[in-house]
Amino acid sequence: MWLIGLLIFIGILLIIVEIIFIPGTTFVGIMGVLSVIGGVFMTYSEFGSDTGHWVLLGTGVAGGLLSIYAFQSKPWLKMANTDAIKSKVNTRDNLGLSVGEQGEAVSDLKPVGKALFGDMEVEVTTKGLFLEAGQSIEIISIESNKIIVQPLS
Repeated sequence: MWLIGLLIFIGILLIIVEIIFIPGTTFVGIMGVLSVIGGVFMTYSEFGSDTGHWVLLGTGVAGGLLSIYAFQSKPWLKMANTDAIKSKVNTRDNLGLSVGEQGEAVSDLKPVGKALFGDMEVEVTTKGLFLEAGQSIEIISIESNKIIVQPLS
């Protein structure tokens, strides 16, 4: 009898873990469902249909109550990253850069990378070119948040 109860209890817990912590159809959820089905089936086999019906009903009620409790306690919030990203994208207004300004690639531009204009390091992109770090570059256009550069010839 304790084996049947253990199978059903572990099955319900695995299903709740599947729903809350690792959503999607995974091994954990499948094992939980199989465990619950196995426990209920064993009850019908060993104790008859009357007891089997009661265990089936009890399993459904217990699973429902545990699911409600699990959703109300919000356990995923203890593991969730709730920090907000406070960094900003390059914007034309706050950079003060202009077309024709010259600088130097700080990282390889493949085609996106970092460049230094004066004492300001910004993210830049080329029109498909791959440039090495340290190469002199020039701004050829500024489109919304994108600074387009080309190598100085």
